[in-house]
Amino acid sequence: MGNNKRTNSLPLKILLVWDSETLQRIDHKYLLLSSSSSSSSSSSSPPPPSSSHRYHCRHRCRHRCHHRCHHRRHRHHRRHRHRYRRRHRHRHRHRHRHHHHHHHHHHHHHHHYRRCRRRRHRYHHHHHHHHHHHHYYYFYYYYYYYYYYYYYYYYYYLSKVALFIMLALRRFFTKQQFIRNYASGKKLLEIAEDKNTGIHIISMARSPVNSLNLELLEELKTSLIEVQKNNCKGIVLTSSLPTVFSAGLDIMEMYKPDIKRFTAYWRTLQDAWMTLYGLEIPIAAAINGASPAGGCLLAISCEYRVFVDGKHTIGLNETQLGIIAPQWFVDPFVNTIGYRQAELALLRGSLFRPNEALNIGLVDELASDKAEAIQKCQKYISSYDRISKQARNMTKLRLREKLISWLQEHREIELNYVKQFIQLANVQKGLHAYIETLKQKQN
Repeated sequence: MGNNKRTNSLPLKILLVWDSETLQRIDHKYLLLSSSSSSSSSSSSPPPPSSSHRYHCRHRCRHRCHHRCHHRRHRHHRRHRHRYRRRHRHRHRHRHRHHHHHHHHHHHHHHHYRRCRRRRHRYHHHHHHHHHHHHYYYFYYYYYYYYYYYYYYYYYYLSKVALFIMLALRRFFTKQQFIRNYASGKKLLEIAEDKNTGIHIISMARSPVNSLNLELLEELKTSLIEVQKNNCKGIVLTSSLPTVFSAGLDIMEMYKPDIKRFTAYWRTLQDAWMTLYGLEIPIAAAINGASPAGGCLLAISCEYRVFVDGKHTIGLNETQLGIIAPQWFVDPFVNTIGYRQAELALLRGSLFRPNEALNIGLVDELASDKAEAIQKCQKYISSYDRISKQARNMTKLRLREKLISWLQEHREIELNYVKQFIQLANVQKGLHAYIETLKQKQN
């Protein structure tokens, strides 16, 4: 009874397992030992470990104090935790095996220690009752061994914090990089906001003629989406070049094309047009220079057009280049100037001077210079101040959704047709002749 009382008074958590065969899965915080021997269960309470076993355990772990002095041992290990951490690391590298020979059954019992995060004492008591051999496992929950793994968890959570900081910094710098490119990083677009009116001015800035290549189209599409998300009042689309609004699609994207890049290019062109044509907020074009082919498409996709007077022209002249204007080029053109005028202009590939464009309704107003053209565009956008924004935007989308829906439904069919058409020998021959003409003009 004295020994039992002394054992129960220990400030440790003890788990007693009577039969090793019935031991399955127990919570991981109790440290389990495996045994290859099997024994029968008994109803009597297990006796405490003998003094010889306690001495044997103390002899194996000389650095430990007696288990009755738990609190004193706890303070002792706090002072000397570095020394014990080194010893524990050495002891954890090996598995301890004890062989107990049982003379009655003439066989060996092998007990293996598992590698665990917490060290523990182990006692064996051989109790002969009705000629049966019983094994009792004492599992001691030592709190002072947390000092060894304190550093492990410290570095573990420190790595988590470092990962969180890295992801946050990556997101921040990525956002800042996007803002720089969005503003003027690549020099393909210049975006400015008029603080008096709240209207954004987007200027194409790809010299020498603002030809629409893959990169410019991607940036234009992204910029339109971002500006609209910022609750912008309206957009004025113009050019930073003095004599050219946009020369249209980049011929070099279609001349001897790389099919993979051309596929990405044409899909980006489709997306950019649907974004521009289906933009909810008001958008007007200040056309301050020549605007053939794709440049004309950008202009007629806007709600309002102001053309700077001069010698430059505007129109869809694809037939002069030996190519065909896509259906979603033709339909906005027909809606702008009427079927009869559009039919004549498209078949001939006509380009119109400012007065001619004004007479057929291709543009809405003329201006003497770029500044006046921008001012008139801003005036048009401001004319909707007294009109319900929601009603205006929904009406615009209802008027334009038919063409957008058609392209969304037929975009892959049209893409495959354009890829086959652009690789025809006579088409490539016409593009080559046009490129040579441009070279002669530059010289």
